Amino acid sequence: MSREQTVQRYVPTYRLANGLRVLMRAAQGRFTFATEREAEDWIQAVISNNGPEHVAQAWGEDPRFRVICVPCWSTHLDPVNTVYGSEPGKAVPNG
Repeated sequence: MSREQTVQRYVPTYRLANGLRVLMRAAQGRFTFATEREAEDWIQAVISNNGPEHVAQAWGEDPRFRVICVPCWSTHLDPVNTVYGSEPGKAVPNG
């Protein structure tokens, strides 16, 4: 993958029990954001507009939401990866 094929975008993520981070939404460009602030605002809207039981049902008891900057395909803005390690934005190889 060359840098020309990707652009940096911001995505909301949550932490799994094993410490890995995954996207809160489908890996589609329409769910990525141009700025960190936009992604943070989206997370805050989710928290504000849903009860704790719904948040826990969708993302687990302790999701530890975080916005990370990730490479996305420049043609449609889909994230290149969907699973990330403990370092922000560092993808975990598919295995």
